[in-house]
Amino acid sequence: SYMGRFLGNNFGHPANCLGIEHLDMVFSTFKYIQKKLFEDDDNTTGCEDVTSYLKSVIEERFGTKDIANVFLYWPVELGGLELRNPFISLMTARENSETQPDDLLEIAWEQDEEEYDDYKRAFEKDRSKHRVDVPQGCDAEKFFPFEDFVRFREETSPYLKAAYDRLLDSPTIKSLEYTRFVEYALNTLPLEFRTSKHIRTNFTAMDVYWRWTVHLYAAEAMERFGGLGLGEKEMLPVELVNLLRSERVRWQG
Repeated sequence: SYMGRFLGNNFGHPANCLGIEHLDMVFSTFKYIQKKLFEDDDNTTGCEDVTSYLKSVIEERFGTKDIANVFLYWPVELGGLELRNPFISLMTARENSETQPDDLLEIAWEQDEEEYDDYKRAFEKDRSKHRVDVPQGCDAEKFFPFEDFVRFREETSPYLKAAYDRLLDSPTIKSLEYTRFVEYALNTLPLEFRTSKHIRTNFTAMDVYWRWTVHLYAAEAMERFGGLGLGEKEMLPVELVNLLRSERVRWQG
């Protein structure tokens, strides 16, 4: 979880100014890191990513086979390992990411030109009306050039400001449908698990990441464990896991 957030933060948060190309680069880099860390070069374990690697370690140490994916990615308080999936946030942002961020500025410049043309046409249509407003030293018969109109556009152009603000924004996150199955699954959550910070009976109150996690793994949880709780709450070492997870990651020099 820490490493997923650390790498994600240092790769740069999704932003419209960086565009879809940035998200694809981050996606490829995550895949490359997983391949280098976990891929089995001699193909003795068949590991390709962190999911298959953890399954192989658990099988080797405890003899448990056919481990469900939901066990790896489900919250600790519901009986999972709460492995963070960095690809979820990337894919949710990618759907509405800007493919050509430069186009936003191009549109703003075109809008400035259109506004200038509108003012110029209005001036030329009735020059006598505007003569009283002409500053001293300026030609009352000639409309000022476009270069002067946009000289301070970074301070005066509403179109450039709108484009600037949008470029600094994050891509709009794709919404998820609240399906009948998801509603049913959340409503079957036992009372002792309803204090979970991540997965709640109120779908809209959940973080986008956990909404996607529910959509991806709720069916497997229902099929393999009969509900969203993967075990009896009193048997889960939640406090121990939280203590271990609170330890700082130490980099080896």
